Amino acid sequence: MAPRSYVAVVVGFVAVVLAGSGDAGAAVAKKCAGACTLSQRRCITAAKAERKRLFAACTGGPAGARGCRAAATRARGATVKACRALRKGCATCCRARKATCDQPAVTLDAARAVRGAITADGGGRVTVTAANGVTYTLDVPPGALLDDETVTLTPVTAIGGFAVGGGLLAAVHAEPSGLLFLKPATLTIGLPAAPGGPLVGFGYDGPGVDFHTELLTAAGATARILVTHFSGFGAGAASSPEVRAILARPSSSASQQFADQFLALANQGVRDRQPYLDLVRRWYRTVIRPALQNGVGDDGRLRQALRDYDQWLLVLQTGPLVFGLGFSLSLPAEQAEALSLIAAAIRDAVARADARCLARHSLADAETALEWQVIAGEADVGTPGNALDIDTVLGGLCLEAQYDAISYPPDPPLGQASELDLVVGLVFIDGVPATGDRMLVDIVPHGTVELTVPGDTNPDGSFAIDFTPQGDRELRLDVHSCGDVPGRRRLKQVCQDAFVIRGLDVEPSQVTVGRGASQEFTATLFGRPAPMVSWSTTGGTIDQTGDFTAGDTPGTFEVRATNAVDGRSGTATVVIPGTTTTVTSSTTTTLPGSFLGDWQGHMDISGGGGNPTVCPANEPNCARLTVQTAGNDLRVWFCNHIETICTGAAINQQCSLQFAAMSTVNGFNGTGDNNNPPCCIGCPGQQRVYGCTITATFSVDPNGQQTLEGSLGGSVTFCPSDPSAGATTHFKLCRPDPCPVLP
Repeated sequence: MAPRSYVAVVVGFVAVVLAGSGDAGAAVAKKCAGACTLSQRRCITAAKAERKRLFAACTGGPAGARGCRAAATRARGATVKACRALRKGCATCCRARKATCDQPAVTLDAARAVRGAITADGGGRVTVTAANGVTYTLDVPPGALLDDETVTLTPVTAIGGFAVGGGLLAAVHAEPSGLLFLKPATLTIGLPAAPGGPLVGFGYDGPGVDFHTELLTAAGATARILVTHFSGFGAGAASSPEVRAILARPSSSASQQFADQFLALANQGVRDRQPYLDLVRRWYRTVIRPALQNGVGDDGRLRQALRDYDQWLLVLQTGPLVFGLGFSLSLPAEQAEALSLIAAAIRDAVARADARCLARHSLADAETALEWQVIAGEADVGTPGNALDIDTVLGGLCLEAQYDAISYPPDPPLGQASELDLVVGLVFIDGVPATGDRMLVDIVPHGTVELTVPGDTNPDGSFAIDFTPQGDRELRLDVHSCGDVPGRRRLKQVCQDAFVIRGLDVEPSQVTVGRGASQEFTATLFGRPAPMVSWSTTGGTIDQTGDFTAGDTPGTFEVRATNAVDGRSGTATVVIPGTTTTVTSSTTTTLPGSFLGDWQGHMDISGGGGNPTVCPANEPNCARLTVQTAGNDLRVWFCNHIETICTGAAINQQCSLQFAAMSTVNGFNGTGDNNNPPCCIGCPGQQRVYGCTITATFSVDPNGQQTLEGSLGGSVTFCPSDPSAGATTHFKLCRPDPCPVLP
């Protein structure tokens, strides 16, 4: 896995400006000067330690050792001189600005700054050229940013009073400060000529604080630094006293201190693998593991922990290569544990964002939950097993897309424009609408039809579009509606689908025909007689003109018309009244054919951690069900208006729940099959999932009115965050007459 960073911690320039004069002002100035002196001491101490290390490395006999030590002493003297120069600049700053000034000041060439657009999806490149001819090119890969950004690169002309171009070969300031990259970007530094010795990379935070080393690779006149966050970056000669002085102050970051120790080992010429392995293991146990554990419950701590982890992984995976150590480093147990801790912390962050979203009805918090899912993906933990894949996070999101209305003509005429009207919007899962936010509606046509999409909904959530059927085949419009809130790009993933199907209509759709009697059926397409259809039936006989004759066997049967153009079909239900049972010994068994076909009626849902849900009183056909034979068994489809659009036979709905069933004494039982997990959810992203099992009882009254009544049950949840809750979906379906309307 490529190392990634998730946040940049920006340490601001420490400036305590005097509010007045007199004793208070003098005290602040004295404190400022004291900080300068302390900084100088640290710098000189580091120079002495460097000389000691160089002394220890001196070999080659007495003469060679003397020359080596003399060179080390000269290097130490040059570094001490640079430390004092920084002290002088710090003191001047204190006198002039009356503020703390112990960080090397960064001077920018603002006139040469270059701004460039970097997109989240496509990445991008920004290049700037300094006055001395050094070029800086930032390449950002696709998917490295959470959002589109405008990036500014500004050449640095001096650091701490040391001009860029000498020992400080190159430096550039990058904004916006603190910008994070989910994947490392690459900063390429093009020097006018190849340097005469090895280079060291460095960076700083904010406007110029917490200077630290960076991993750098160099080849000829080109140097590269992997960038995981902004603000400043540079390269200098490893022998430069100015560079050593600037980097002498220990970093305030415990993680960075370990990174500096790694670089120190490499600079000391250590080529044994074990010291490096011990260092990165101690780094993990001391800093990374505790930080990830403490990231649970606090977004700020988690972001810092992820940044530290990313730095650790970067050094672990690329450090030996950068320094040409001749070996690789791997800590599989620690890396596996880190991923487990990251997954747990991000799950917690998603759950907290969802809870805030629901409590505040805040789209910003919904966006945050989805941002954490993106971060999980780039950290290699965004998987179903971690419950951090996009489908799982969307399924548990505090927000969903919901159709409040959809209408279209029952028989759109061929060659003439008809209007599809719908109302759709974002709704919090407690039923509170996210008012005033747009939805982007796209419609994919199947069949021959003219329409123009996509488009945004009106402020009230309404959307209307003309469509013109042009052919002699079934028309299907797949409606796809997603959040389109300005500044909330991840809400575009909050979507819901609807389906409009206009194909063969068989009339009458339900009819009772006595034994031996006849019934004429007609097939229409868009209100006109369908020209090329073939007829079939599961009981009785039917000729190719649609003339049906009932047989002697009672039951419920299907009449089907099939369009020869596209193979799509429409059906009608025929009931032949009479005894619907056979008797074997003392057991009465309902014939499976008696409840085949399409059903419609009412439903209600109760339990499962949610409020009871019922069909509206003015919706007499809220639930629909289709039963077909499947070998010696049955296949059942179920849909309802509460969860999705459900018009026509349930078998034709993409969002139908599907069951494999078997006949019982007076009905059938079945279990969910061929559906999305965890049970019988119809469409990805629906908030209510229900129906791992189905049980139905069939009855017929003396007048031939049929009733199919039962329930869907099993592992049922209203809220994916509470997967243990159970609920029951009760339905009552009738034919040929509608079920009585509920009060």
